This record gives sequence, C-alpha cells and structure tokens, in this order.
Amino acid sequence: RTPMMVASMLGVMYTSAAYVPLDIDYPEDRLRFILEDSGSKVVLTDESSPDFIHGFDSIRSMEINEAFSANVELPDSEPVLPDPESAAYVIYTSGSTGKPKGVVVEHRNAAALFAWATGVYDEGQLSGVVASTSICFDLSVFELFNTLVSGGRMILIDDITALPHIPIDSKPTLVSGVPSAVSELEGNDQFPQPTITTFNLAGEPLSRDLSDRLYGYPAIQYVYDLYGPSEDTTYSTWKLRERNGPEVIGKALPNSRIYLVNTDQQLIQPGLTGEIWIAGEKVTRGYLNRDELSESRFIQDPFQGSSGTRVYKTGDLAKYNKEGDLVFMGRTDHQVKIRGYRIEPGEIESRLLEHHKVNGAVCIPWRDAMGSTSLVCYYESEEPVGQKELTSHVSVTLPSYMVPSFWIHLKEFPLTLNGKLDRRKLPDPEQSDDLFEAGPVKYEEPEGPFEEALSGIFSEVLGVDRIGRKDDFFELGGHSLLGVRVANLIHSQLGIKMALQVLFTAPTIEKLALVISGEQSGKKWSSIVPLKKDGSNIPLFCVHMHNGNIHRWRVITRYMDDEQPVYAIQPKGLDPKQEPHRSVEEMAAYYVEQVQNVQPHGPYRLLGLCFSGMVVFEMAVIFQRMGEKVEFLGMVNNYAPPENPTMYKLKTEWNKFMRMEIG
Repeated sequence: RTPMMVASMLGVMYTSAAYVPLDIDYPEDRLRFILEDSGSKVVLTDESSPDFIHGFDSIRSMEINEAFSANVELPDSEPVLPDPESAAYVIYTSGSTGKPKGVVVEHRNAAALFAWATGVYDEGQLSGVVASTSICFDLSVFELFNTLVSGGRMILIDDITALPHIPIDSKPTLVSGVPSAVSELEGNDQFPQPTITTFNLAGEPLSRDLSDRLYGYPAIQYVYDLYGPSEDTTYSTWKLRERNGPEVIGKALPNSRIYLVNTDQQLIQPGLTGEIWIAGEKVTRGYLNRDELSESRFIQDPFQGSSGTRVYKTGDLAKYNKEGDLVFMGRTDHQVKIRGYRIEPGEIESRLLEHHKVNGAVCIPWRDAMGSTSLVCYYESEEPVGQKELTSHVSVTLPSYMVPSFWIHLKEFPLTLNGKLDRRKLPDPEQSDDLFEAGPVKYEEPEGPFEEALSGIFSEVLGVDRIGRKDDFFELGGHSLLGVRVANLIHSQLGIKMALQVLFTAPTIEKLALVISGEQSGKKWSSIVPLKKDGSNIPLFCVHMHNGNIHRWRVITRYMDDEQPVYAIQPKGLDPKQEPHRSVEEMAAYYVEQVQNVQPHGPYRLLGLCFSGMVVFEMAVIFQRMGEKVEFLGMVNNYAPPENPTMYKLKTEWNKFMRMEIG
C-alpha cells in the first residue's frame, strides 16, 4: 500500500485496460482462479509477490519498480481517455456456486459515483482522506479515485486498525469503514484524531448508539450511513445521520433509482417490506464469464417502458418509513455480511463437502453475547473432525475472512417433513458443547498473573469460557478487529500499550504473557482482578482456587445482571517478587484489605470455590469483627478442614507414598 500502487492502478486505466486487484494474503488456489478467470494479460508484481505469480505462460509478469524506472519516452499530447463503457476494474466477490465471481465495473459507473460525491464532500473534508480499504473491495474506489478527481489528499495506511497510529501532523479528515471496525477502535485513547470531521460508514447496519457516540467527539460533524453492493458501484443510498436519529440507510443517490418489489415483482406500498432493485447510471455491466447469472440478476427495467435501462436485483430487503427513508430489513437468501465482507455461505459449504469425512455443511452468522458477529459452521459426519483439520482444508481456497471461526459437529442434520434442512432446529451455538473444539492442543491452565489476566481478556473478547495457555487466539475465532479489542483491554487493565502486530507474532497466552511481562515489570502488583467493573450493584468478590486460579470465575460474569460488578482475588504468591501467605488467617486478613481498597465499607458479597470457601468464611469473620456487614457468603464445592490436621497430613503423605512406582 504505497503511492506506487495507486500510480499503477491509474496507469492501467490510462492504457484503456481494466485492473483486477489481487491480495497476496489470499490462498494460492484463489489467486490462480482469479487470474485465469479474468483472462489477465499482465500481472504487476513487487518483491512481496508470491513466486507462483510468475509461472503463467499466458500472463506476462512485470515488476512495478522496473516498469517505472524503464526509459520510456512519453508523448507530449494528453493521454487518450478510455471509452466510458469500457471496463475500469473487476472486483471479485464471494460466489454461491463455490467459486468467486467478478463484477465488471465500467468507467461511466465510477464517474457517476464521483459526480455525486464531489457535490457532497467539500474541500476541507477531502483534504485528508484516509485510504485504509484493501483494493480488492470497492470502498477503495471512493477512497482513492474520488479523492484524486476532487483534488484532495489521501493518507495510505495498511488497514483501519492502524487509524489511531496516524501521526497528528498528517491531519486526517475523512474516514471510511465498517461500523464494527470503528466501534472496536473507540477503546484506543488516540481515537479519533482531532482533525477528523467525517465518517463514511457502510458494509453493515449502523446503530444509533455508534452514530451518537461518534457525534459525541467534538470535532466530528458528519456521520454518513451508506449502502450499496459492488454491482451498483460502491454506494446506492446515503443518509447524513442525525443525533438520536432513526436507523435508516436514507434515499437513493441522485443518479440512481430504488424500487421495492414483492415476490410477484410488483412495486409495493410504503411501509411494506420488499426486495431492493437498483437502476441508474452506476449499475455495472454484470458478472465476468457468468452470462446465466448476469441475466438472472441484471434485468431490463420493467418500470421504465422501453428505455433499455437495466436494474440489479440485490436480494436485500427494505421498507420506507414515514419520512421516505429506507430502513434495511435483511436478506431474501442466506448471503451474510461479516465485518463488512460479503460472504456467500454456499462457497464455504461447497469447499467443506470436498473433505472426505464431511457429509453435509451449513454456515450461518452468529452474534455472540459480546455483540461480535462470526461465522459458525455446522458439519455432518460420523465422527468429529478436528477444528484445525477443517480450518486447514477450507483455507486452501478461501480467504481468511471466509474461514469459519467456530465449528459444531452433528451426526445428522435436523430435517423438515419434506426432507430439507430445518435451520430453526440447528443447536444454538451458545448452548452447544461442541462449539469450541480444542483440536489437537491439550488444555493447560494459565500460569502466573500475566497469563491469568490474558486468559480473562481472551475469554471476554472471544466469548469462550475456558482458554488454555497454548490455545491460539486466531484459531479460536479471533481476527484483527477482535485483536484491537484485546489491545485496548490490555491497555485499560494492565496499563500497557501493545501494538496489534504483537498479537500476530505471539497469539497464545503463553507467548503473549512473555512479551507483556517485560513491559509490566515496573508496575505495582495487585491481587484484585476486575472481571466486570461496570454496574451500580454491590460488587461480588470471588476468591481463587487452591492453585491460585481465578479463571473459573470468568464464566459467571455472563450470567450476572448488567449492573453487577465482579472482582476476582488472586494470591500474591503468583507474583515472583512477593512471599506467599503461610496460613488461611493471614491470607484472609490481606484480602480484606484489598477488598476495602475497592469498597471501603459493607455490606459485602463474598464467594469462594473449593479451598477458598474457608478463606471467604474467615474474611466474613474478620469483617464482622470490624463491625461491617456481610450480606452474602457463598461457598461452592467447599470442604471442611479435618478435626486433626496432623493426622490429615500423615494420611495424605502415606497415600502419596503408596502410589509411588519403584523401578
């Protein structure tokens, strides 16, 4: 993502050719398919390009730096502009048949988009446009080329997660992105930079809550809600959202027309829900080499007589509200959006069915308790297949954003009376025992304070109750946006600023703890670990198990009232710089002091598990001696100490001796 990339794309179009963007992080099989399906004649490469790119007999490979340094005599005359109806670029999107499909966008389509944009965004807004979107997605067309045709200035960054790290003197002004991505960035104290005035949000529904939060930053004046498929050149409808305003996608762009039709393909009355059909100057040519599919989705406009114009049938549903704005209502089929990526589950399912052990597959989006949306795949097989094996299988052909985060094994799919899949009877991922398959990695309890803290952070972000010290964040369903949340929580809970890239190089609790323990060495140790700080209720304090583990307590936060704060207490002996306590009484007295640092006076709520049942009982006794009230004392799976501790110790050691193996 350098200026050379942008120059190359412009150079391609000046030759009247179309550019086909490739992401080198895509699997080799997918890149090969795109190159062959598009009929590309030349592939532009640089030092980061994979070797196989150079191995096509019918495709000329050209190194960008060599091409630009070549001694070429340029003509004095102005370059001949391409025909408006010639192809400008081909964007490949997920395909329901198992292969991606290329959307052919013509120059006139992009020009119509820019004609609208130049009338909406002023010089100030375009003076620092952040270009963060991969060129494989059409949002990049607005960021790059609308900025150039408007005389604006762009700031190239790797992706939107790098936004908080843009230097202030770069003066970013306009940011485009997916609502879920922007929401994750809010936890960073460098977000948003004070020069940012405008947000363009698209790719998924924009909540009123996020819109209002953005308007809460002093510099932000404009929050646009934008909707549109690649088949209609990036944006089709727009709405400048208002504070406390309704969740709407607005009205059609001036050079577009929106129809809402019923299943009989007739226009519907206002207030009713129908499929969105789009007509106008931005409707693209269709799908490359997919004539049958193009003819079914791009049809002659039935509402404009013999004008010859076409409409694109989106498969999206909407209705008009009383003000005449469109309200997005979902899909007519199973296509999904995950973090703004358009995904056809059929493409994933087709790849899974190629696995010799899999008899059936269905992929669905799942929104967990933390509000994060991920792909869950149900697969049908005689015996469970390891998560790593399935992930590796689909990763051969699918990009990372299309790889399911979670897998659920079923011996048989639930069927309707007609023998079709009954989606309503698929088990709830939240309740499924098979949701988080551990694969070949043996579970190991987190060790030490940093691993305990990270285990809690991973658990909160991923929505997984039990995470071992060797479990990989990304194999458990993590991705870059959730990684941003991890970095923010590490900063807020541990006081350490961690770059997102660190998580990619140290994705397990064990490895990441080694990294941050060095950063943390000068910070003061605390036995109190906040599991859920927010809430107006009296806090609940949960004491560790016999081995110092507090991880088991994290699961209860899911079932607590929203207003219930929860704190865990870990032993100071986990800190290598401190001496461990030598008795329950000593430990309880210390924990009472720690609790009172958070809550100076009662009533108190205490909870102990196994060994710590004795500890919380002793804490309650101390509080009572101090004249403080303990209104709740919980002792889970507790055992009472023996009447004769010496005999208990002798018996324990004798049992150990009898289990020894001599040889």
